[in-house]
Amino acid sequence: MLFAAVVLAGAAGGTQATAQAYIADSTSPERRARGLGLIGAAFGLGLMAGPALGGLLSLYSLRAPAFTASALALANATFGFLVLPESLPAKLRMPTPLRRLNPLSQLRGILGIRSIRWFLLAVFLLNLSFAGLLTNFPLFSNARFGWDAPSNAFFFAFVGACAVLTQGVLIRQLQPRFGEARLLIGGLSIMSAGLVLVAIIPYGPLLYPVVGVLAVGVGLAIPSLTALISRRVSGREQGRVMGGLQAVISVTLIVGPVVAGLAFDHLGVPTPYWIGALLAALALLAASAALMPGHNSAPTERSFAKRPAVEAEALRRQGE
Repeated sequence: MLFAAVVLAGAAGGTQATAQAYIADSTSPERRARGLGLIGAAFGLGLMAGPALGGLLSLYSLRAPAFTASALALANATFGFLVLPESLPAKLRMPTPLRRLNPLSQLRGILGIRSIRWFLLAVFLLNLSFAGLLTNFPLFSNARFGWDAPSNAFFFAFVGACAVLTQGVLIRQLQPRFGEARLLIGGLSIMSAGLVLVAIIPYGPLLYPVVGVLAVGVGLAIPSLTALISRRVSGREQGRVMGGLQAVISVTLIVGPVVAGLAFDHLGVPTPYWIGALLAALALLAASAALMPGHNSAPTERSFAKRPAVEAEALRRQGE
């Protein structure tokens, strides 16, 4: 029953891609990174409040956290159905054949978009560097510093607070001044250096400032990267591309924990973080390649002429 429940939750777990597409539809290109950053801030708030709420409810019953999570999900769905308006204009909507719902075809479809291929590689490497570390960190902190479950819970709450401050506040101040490209490069650079420091750090308390800076790097890189990708595709392709991004991330969630676990067991306690630093550095190279002038093929007025007049007009309005 538990296995079936997890499978069902995973099958319905594409809501982040939908939320990202909604933000892309509802914001101008200049404000898109800030809008996407709010999703990360909301995730950080959940990371802070969720473990605390679950811990308190578990004192009453081990079933109470699950029932409460179910009630929250139902309330969220009800709000979305009754209150949240559709973001995509009616003239841009189109039917989707069932064969296109195949996740492999979705992934193959976005890989065919040449303007975002290097960015997709950066997404893959960036998330691969982190996918295994989230599951590996309790083992790492226990083996190196002797941390127990409450210590790790408190630490993850601190990471959530850093995510909220970065993606909810900091990126809104920095994006108009520096732009998504510089924030992406800076964030990936901070990530590479931060993961190296985690691998070599000798004392547990030092993890707080180091991982705090690392969380800033992640908070700058991810919404900037997503915004840059969304700006290189048309308004009609936002949902498909965001769904494809989640497919790429899902692959990393399968591969990352396996790689990190094997490296931890067979190559040493800090090895997953050395691997993560290398992957983040490779993501930095891929992002730099994507930002080179020859790869910048965002939709332009010339490309509008190849689309129906209605779609072109909607895209112009969205850009304005």
